Amino acid sequence: NTRPRNFAEPRMVSVYLILRLTDHSYPVIRKAFDKNHATVMHAEKQVVERSKQDEPLRLAISALQRQLQGNSR
Repeated sequence: NTRPRNFAEPRMVSVYLILRLTDHSYPVIRKAFDKNHATVMHAEKQVVERSKQDEPLRLAISALQRQLQGNSR
C-alpha cells in the first residue's frame, strides 16, 4: 500500500459517511476525492469490516455521524 494509513483511513471514513448521510452517487464521490469507482466501493467495504472488529473506530464513526446529523447525543 503506497498511501500512509493516516491519510487513507480518514478518507475511507469520509467516503463511508458521505454514502450513509447523503444521496450522492459513487461517481460524484469518486470525482470529489479524485479516486476511481473501485476505490470508493473498497473504502465503504473496508470501513464496514474494520468497524466490526475495531470498537474505537466504530465509536468514532458513530460520534461523527451524530455530529454531522446535528444530534450531539
